[in-house]
Amino acid sequence: LVFCVGFTPVISLTTNFIVGSAPVEKAGIASAMSETGAELGGALGVAMLGSLMTAIYRLQMLDVVVPGLSGSDAAIAGTSLPGAVAAARKLPGGGPELLEPARAAFMDAFHIMSWLAAAALFGLAIATWKVLRKAKVD
Repeated sequence: LVFCVGFTPVISLTTNFIVGSAPVEKAGIASAMSETGAELGGALGVAMLGSLMTAIYRLQMLDVVVPGLSGSDAAIAGTSLPGAVAAARKLPGGGPELLEPARAAFMDAFHIMSWLAAAALFGLAIATWKVLRKAKVD
């Protein structure tokens, strides 16, 4: 909900800016390009941040050794948090010795990815400000 409240005005304003700056006869093309760019940017962002988060999780899980866990289950646990939960179910007592480091690795990966995304957003905001402050208004 918070995401939608913050993101909807941005999309509305940028679409209005893009379509409004195009000649009337090319407004449809401008709108299509705006939508395509937004969809592509969103998909690439999710793919990049998700891949980064997965890589961080996997790196942190490399050092986790749980007695009684088979090699194949350890490999599954090292790929994702749901994999760790599935592998932990096979351990006596639900496998807290696997779940705790898996949850910690997931949250660490999430926090690192969030900070990197925030830093990238801040950097892009500054770049946009620098470019647009030199723009001349007709």
